[in-house]
Amino acid sequence: MAWGRIFKKDKNWYTDIIFQGQRKREKIGKKDDAQKILNKKLSDLTLEEHGIIEDEKVTLEEFAKEYLIHKKNSTQLCTYIRDEVSVNLHLVPYFRKEYLFNITLTRFSATRAKGFPKESSMPRSTGKWPV
Repeated sequence: MAWGRIFKKDKNWYTDIIFQGQRKREKIGKKDDAQKILNKKLSDLTLEEHGIIEDEKVTLEEFAKEYLIHKKNSTQLCTYIRDEVSVNLHLVPYFRKEYLFNITLTRFSATRAKGFPKESSMPRSTGKWPV
């Protein structure tokens, strides 16, 4: 897991990133620039760590299926159910055919502000827990 921070030394701002036991520091200059660079590098390292290539054209629906399979095999049932409901009700209806690299927080917020998709495209809940 990647970890990072920015800090000020004298009049300059630095990024400090630790990934797989290795630390890398870089002199940036301005605080805003340092924060943007840190966020970008941490995002890239996280994607790399999970084997996601930004140029790879994977839709959210495909990724969600793989994610849920992984979660089903690596977590408790109640955690898997919570994740399945969250993904299928809050992400897939909005971004079903969107590529992962096109989805941003700004775009997600704008899409959510427009309201829920038509009822016919929403998955139906049976109200019963799987056994």
